[in-house]
Amino acid sequence: MADDYLSFKETVRAMRDFLETSFHTVLYIRQVYPPVLFQQVRKYGCPVWQCRAEPVCEYLGRVINCIDEELEKGSIRRVMLVVREATPEATPLERFVFDLEWYIKQQDMPKDGPDFVPATNGVARKHVDDLFRAGMVKLNMSTSYLKPIPSGKPHHTALTFAVLLEMAQDAPMPMSKAAQAGVCFTSLRAYFRPKHMLLSDFLPRQDVPVEWIPAERRDAMEDDGSGPGRGHTAASQDSTISPIEGIRFGLLGLDMAVEEMAEKFLELAATTGSSSGGRAEVRTSAARDRKGKGRA
Repeated sequence: MADDYLSFKETVRAMRDFLETSFHTVLYIRQVYPPVLFQQVRKYGCPVWQCRAEPVCEYLGRVINCIDEELEKGSIRRVMLVVREATPEATPLERFVFDLEWYIKQQDMPKDGPDFVPATNGVARKHVDDLFRAGMVKLNMSTSYLKPIPSGKPHHTALTFAVLLEMAQDAPMPMSKAAQAGVCFTSLRAYFRPKHMLLSDFLPRQDVPVEWIPAERRDAMEDDGSGPGRGHTAASQDSTISPIEGIRFGLLGLDMAVEEMAEKFLELAATTGSSSGGRAEVRTSAARDRKGKGRA
């Protein structure tokens, strides 16, 4: 029966919720913020972590609302949460990548029109929790093979994060309904290229009616539009990429991966070298190709 399967818009909302839960989880497992700011709740039949800090929750809520609108348009190819140093340089250390693929033509999407339940390739409601629980478990398990982000003195690394969108080919710059209605936000970074969009800080200003601005080259994953994409560390043997989980969610496919940037290994080498009398004991090219690490 049709009621047993998710409609197009229900599929979008379900993926939206999973991305939001994943963002909170990444902030916890990578210790972007102190553990005391998180609480454990249950979702998809398993324990997950949720940030309790109101500014972070509000920011992520705005991010997710914007992503939700672009998902309905079919204009997003990839979402990335970049863990970065909280310094003026904002050096990227890790990228959690969520590749999205619609199994429906863009012209067949309802957008603002009537919703529909797909005749084939839909996802049963009873399978939603099982599919997303598998993804959440694998995301949490990533801590078992990811190198720790350096935190030893004097090389303590304070962290922050950014959310990026990579748009589908020829997709216009994303603009939410709030921005179209005249709600203005400040843009703090320079333009780079149109398909990688970074969510700007939400500080009111009257002359910038848009939330998204083009991302910096070092934060974005770049390729020719046909491959998995690599960043500016692609030529370096020290950058590694690990698949996390693939989820076939009815009309929408999701592939999750995490990339450890070369800069992270340089920080680890500096930290280890400092604690061992100046001798860097971490070889930045070691421990590669496990669970797909090092293979793009």
